[in-house]
Amino acid sequence: MKKLFIYLALSLIVMGCSKTEPLHIGSKDFTEQHILAEIIAQLLEYEKIPVKRSIPYGDTFSNLKAIKNGELDLYVEYNGTGLIMLGQPPISNGDKAFNEVKKLFKPLGLEWMDRLGFSNDYVLLMRRDRAFSLKITKISDLVNIQPNIKMAMEPEFLERPLDGLAALLRRYGLNHVVSSVVDNNKAVIYQALLDGKVDVTEGFATEGRIEDFGLAVLEDDLAFFPVYEPSPLVRKDTLERYPKLRSVLQQLKGLIDTTSMRQMNREVELEGQDYQVVAQEFLIKHKLIEKQLQSVKSEKFVLAAGLINELGGSISQAVRAIRKTFPGRRVKVLQTADPLQTLIDGKARLG
Repeated sequence: MKKLFIYLALSLIVMGCSKTEPLHIGSKDFTEQHILAEIIAQLLEYEKIPVKRSIPYGDTFSNLKAIKNGELDLYVEYNGTGLIMLGQPPISNGDKAFNEVKKLFKPLGLEWMDRLGFSNDYVLLMRRDRAFSLKITKISDLVNIQPNIKMAMEPEFLERPLDGLAALLRRYGLNHVVSSVVDNNKAVIYQALLDGKVDVTEGFATEGRIEDFGLAVLEDDLAFFPVYEPSPLVRKDTLERYPKLRSVLQQLKGLIDTTSMRQMNREVELEGQDYQVVAQEFLIKHKLIEKQLQSVKSEKFVLAAGLINELGGSISQAVRAIRKTFPGRRVKVLQTADPLQTLIDGKARLG
């Protein structure tokens, strides 16, 4: 009887040890990362791979440290960022940058999967009216702003060694920049720009707010910023633990173009949709999953505006006021020759 008890106990221990640990997915703390991590998480779950989510986990430094020490199994990283984090010079050619990070990260036990299809480059942004009045179209034109250039940015942009603020200022010879607003919340950064508290902000090319607020994207005329193409970054032992993981992730190769990513970001940031719902709809659209959880989209608030109105002026102020009053409501700007008639016809709620 005693031997039987020992045998049963050992069997339970072996069964417990053989149970595969969930694959731990992390992300950085901005909308695009939330969406991409959730797309991967839902796809893996559909393919019967158990997942643990940390969305978000932290900034670039935190995610990279965690995946190196085994706290994370996977997160989405950008080839340009990968090079910078290992102290390598920036590369503007996507293929060269991808091949280089694959080679450099291999000794760390980390593998770059295929690229997802778009490049989310850093950009510098201004209000269109302000840029026009100062005749600024490219980054080198910022010298026209006197006495100081007031700038808004995320803390990570201040800390990045080779593609952050300090390196940018050295490349362009800008010695009169003041970091007036530093915040992890993108909404705070854009609000500061739209309210005129700062002259310039850093952003990402795929952010939906750029088009929505009619912002001017300054040309990187000295080609300072490297290419930033995202890929799932995975631990080698995780690929060994889940033999089908590689083939599952390959389904996402080249599937997300810049327009699609910008639209998904917009749906979350500006239309109030849940990033989990947006990720799910993307997977269903591309026939990667079949089951759709029941979800209800918020009612759209349509704002009628004249054709001559600038998106970066009074319209953007109205949009921000609507979103503040009705949080979570999707807002659509309908520019028309006769806003009043649009209201009368019931095609818009406000004009």
